[in-house]
Amino acid sequence: MSRNDPSVKAAGPRWLWALVVALIVAAWLPSLRGDFLLDDYGLSWLTDDEGRVDWGRTFGYFYPSHLERDQFLRPLPLLLGAVDLAIWGPDAKGFHLTNVLLHVLGALVVGALAAAVARRPGHATPRLLAMLTALVYGLYPGHAEAVGWVIHRMVGMSVLFAGLALLVHSRRRLRPLAWAITLAALLCKEPALVVPPAIVLFDRLRDPAGGWRGAMRAAIPYLIVVAVWFGWKRLCFGQLSTGYGAYETYGGYFLGEKIYLAIPGSLLRFVSPVNAAVWPDALRVAHVVVSACLLVVVGVGVIRARARVGAVACFGLGWAVLSLGLVAPFLRVSPELTNSRHFSAPALGLAIVVAAGVAGLASRGTWSMRVAALLLALWFLPQPSNLAPYVDAGMLAKQVRTGVVGAAAPGTNFVVGVPTMHRGAPVFGDGSMLDAAVAPPFAPRRVPVVASVASPGADPDSTLYTTPPPPPTVLAVAPDGAVRRVSGDVATWTRALPESIAIVAPAGGQSVRLLDDVAFAFRPDRRYRYYRLVFRVAGMTVAFTVDASTDVTTRDDGTLAYHLSRGDVSGCEDYLPRVGEIAGAVTWHVEGVDDHTRVQSALARSAAATFTATR
Repeated sequence: MSRNDPSVKAAGPRWLWALVVALIVAAWLPSLRGDFLLDDYGLSWLTDDEGRVDWGRTFGYFYPSHLERDQFLRPLPLLLGAVDLAIWGPDAKGFHLTNVLLHVLGALVVGALAAAVARRPGHATPRLLAMLTALVYGLYPGHAEAVGWVIHRMVGMSVLFAGLALLVHSRRRLRPLAWAITLAALLCKEPALVVPPAIVLFDRLRDPAGGWRGAMRAAIPYLIVVAVWFGWKRLCFGQLSTGYGAYETYGGYFLGEKIYLAIPGSLLRFVSPVNAAVWPDALRVAHVVVSACLLVVVGVGVIRARARVGAVACFGLGWAVLSLGLVAPFLRVSPELTNSRHFSAPALGLAIVVAAGVAGLASRGTWSMRVAALLLALWFLPQPSNLAPYVDAGMLAKQVRTGVVGAAAPGTNFVVGVPTMHRGAPVFGDGSMLDAAVAPPFAPRRVPVVASVASPGADPDSTLYTTPPPPPTVLAVAPDGAVRRVSGDVATWTRALPESIAIVAPAGGQSVRLLDDVAFAFRPDRRYRYYRLVFRVAGMTVAFTVDASTDVTTRDDGTLAYHLSRGDVSGCEDYLPRVGEIAGAVTWHVEGVDDHTRVQSALARSAAATFTATR
């Protein structure tokens, strides 16, 4: 490689680095207008009853023995969250500023890592390659979830520490420090498991004379660090489990949820990250074309560049493939880019490949660089629109939580129409985090709430059933986030919709026992996609919306049947300790609907008209 190779030589004055940093900061600074989302409200678990940081609870996450499944050992992001809370209080702007700064640091580390792969003794520092890599990683549009959602700083921190570990590894005397940094990366999030194989590739490409054996020997200490991390998890949880959600293993989740069917689309969105809820289809297709052209140009640049640039591109490609392999069991990124945080670690490799290809064009003339610069600018275009839903979702979440606190009555409040998502960005998800959002430090006092989400349509009757006495006050959330009190205390609710489906058995008033797995038979006037069944037995209301294709059986006489069993009321044992013994006269009815979200959309428009109170 020539000392004057324009693809890797020092390029321009050092103030260009300041320009790169300024561009990245400017791109992500709008996230400061957002607020907390969904899991962010878990910060309340790190505080005392008055909302002050409880450092004992915080450091307890270094030894989270309370977790048996979903074994996430990620204490460092939580520790940083506690520090943010101690500095800024419950002001989300400070948390988002920390996310932006972490992202900028990560981009600089990624740029320095690309330069480290390319650097050779006696040659100029490859600043052009380093700056391009930092810029591409920093402005990559797929980072919106990882930067715009506070809790997912854990991904950025993991990448930051993993890249830093490789940089420090390149200084032989500092390698023990690199081992410690690798452990820190693992204590942020699991994508840092890419470090040991990346070390092998890193050393092999930087020192071909050392061979594969030398590179693999250098990775042994990092494998020991990984073993220590697994041992730490074993001590924390008493066992090692790969359970995820309702599945015993990651593989079970991958197969059971058919993630393999989503991988092709997710990989396309990795290369062309555009939020389908914001961009129309024509522009999304245009961006795919731009992405394809950029990859072609990058490929030409890599092929025609010097061997050193080719080695850099090889490292980037290897990192991307290894990282994608680690997240493959969970790689279901929706067209709205939900779950796009899984792109952040592979994006390090993608940024290095793209930057290497563009830098390789430096020796091909000005026009080649101009074409590459234009394609890069077009590729970056979705970044602001990808970030916007997270900002808007945060503003909506803040309006809802402040509205609930303002409208709440003493006792339990039943909040209906709670927003779930906003153009792919989470708000309150399944509603389970609303109680944390209306408690210190986010609210001056804890407001007891039970949430019924707006979408997908939940059964308000069923949610109300799981609310322990006394009867709650009902608060309704409008689509714009405004909260109002619908009524005073109520005893039970009855649906105010036509009951057009004929009841077959059991007849109204007949005695049933829940453990008998009772079959409720009915004859609809026509076929519906969903059936909403409301049962009242032993003074309680149980309601379900069931799928006709999977939950309802057809009898020989043409009637349909749904089996009500103990499983339908699982989770209620806290206040119904003998739920399996529920017995008594039952009254019930069935409603047929083709769109089960209608239940909640009607409620959002006029809760008072949808339900009538019976004292």
